[in-house]
Amino acid sequence: MKLWWTERAVLDRDAIFDFISADSSRAAVETDERFAKQAGLLTTQPGLGRISRVKGLRELVVGNYILVYQVVDQDIYVIRVLHGAQDWGAWSVKTMHEPLANYGRER
Repeated sequence: MKLWWTERAVLDRDAIFDFISADSSRAAVETDERFAKQAGLLTTQPGLGRISRVKGLRELVVGNYILVYQVVDQDIYVIRVLHGAQDWGAWSVKTMHEPLANYGRER
């Protein structure tokens, strides 16, 4: 299986990195590396995350964060990276289900 990060997930990761690095650049790097490592596990264990509260998606908990992802054929798409305390009501289901065909870049 191949792992893809949607543009939105990349923006989420970048924002998290910037936020954490304001206090500790080392912690920011460690957190981002943890995202990459845990997401990488999905290529061999796509069912590793729990079933999401959004239909058709799964959630992998990584520390205080949740990687929201979707399995499509032989591809894993990380759609969002959200803090566990975030109000999911602020994110529309439509945002979570934007077409994946245009997405994807390896990171």
